[in-house]
Amino acid sequence: MERNHTNAGLVRVSENMLNRLISSHICKGKLEMFLQPQVNILTGKIIGIELLVRWVNHLGKSIEPHFFLPLIRNSKYKAKFSQWVLEEAFRVSEALCIEGFNVRVACNLDASEMYSGIEFFLHKLRKEYPKAGEVEIEVTEVGHLSDRKNLEAYIECFKKHGIKVALDDFGTGLNNFDAVFNYDIDKVKTDKKFLNLNVEVREAFFSSICSITEKLGLDLVVEGIETTSELIALQELGVTTVQGFYISKPIPFKDFVSSHKNSLGIINEENIANCNS
Repeated sequence: MERNHTNAGLVRVSENMLNRLISSHICKGKLEMFLQPQVNILTGKIIGIELLVRWVNHLGKSIEPHFFLPLIRNSKYKAKFSQWVLEEAFRVSEALCIEGFNVRVACNLDASEMYSGIEFFLHKLRKEYPKAGEVEIEVTEVGHLSDRKNLEAYIECFKKHGIKVALDDFGTGLNNFDAVFNYDIDKVKTDKKFLNLNVEVREAFFSSICSITEKLGLDLVVEGIETTSELIALQELGVTTVQGFYISKPIPFKDFVSSHKNSLGIINEENIANCNS
């Protein structure tokens, strides 16, 4: 889940306008997924992609995700939006495979967005996108689903369909060690706030989380990398996989392919510049 809201051109709209437009925009495909890579900093290889939703209005301006997503998730269109997110993950995964990218594609689902018909829908997506590669669900806001057994059942359903499960925003709310120890997850993604800790605390935290995830057999991704110094410090602490605006801002599919296809999915100074221009 992204944390940078400083891009120029972002606009705000009224809640009433959002409520009027949500249904038609989901149904007519006016929402778009942008791609942000997850990179192994030892090899420079892109090993995963996170899909981040964008909503561009009639003026060509991007509406802030942190503004419209809560409205969607609290509306009657929540299930329709969840279906769209899942289908986009499979669609983009298949498209990337066709372009020669063998990477895992992740999408965000709030725990409260999971619904009873999700297994049937996943079965449908597997048939519609047979060439899709690995898909991953980043579970956000674990605390919103009070019944632990329900969430366990949904995770089991994802695993049944070959979908990996990541715990997003680790260290915020109930997305903590309780969730790590009690749910069958595959990956932990740390919240950006841990990069802003003082040096001693930050070093202690990342050294510990690297050790714990390694011993539990979990992947670890550190989100929110924005500077070279952060990258170097994390590498020295044992972190191997990162994501953030320093490497690439979220970009449209066609821009991602054109930026990375010739480099065979290896991040270098040239395509970092291209992705952030």
